[in-house]
Amino acid sequence: MDAKSTPSHHTPSPAEKSPHKPVRMRRWLIIIGGALALLVVVIVGFNHLRSEGIKNYFASM
Repeated sequence: MDAKSTPSHHTPSPAEKSPHKPVRMRRWLIIIGGALALLVVVIVGFNHLRSEGIKNYFASM
């Protein structure tokens, strides 16, 4: 085999190598972003509920 001959195996280009990788990354980011948004909503909602409960408790004393 000399320097001008091509190798026996085909080296895939980055586009051929993993066509599903960007979709997986996007799906992962959407899932993690949704979970993070849900966590923030739960924390803010709980704090609001807690402050309302404390206000009602002291108002009824």
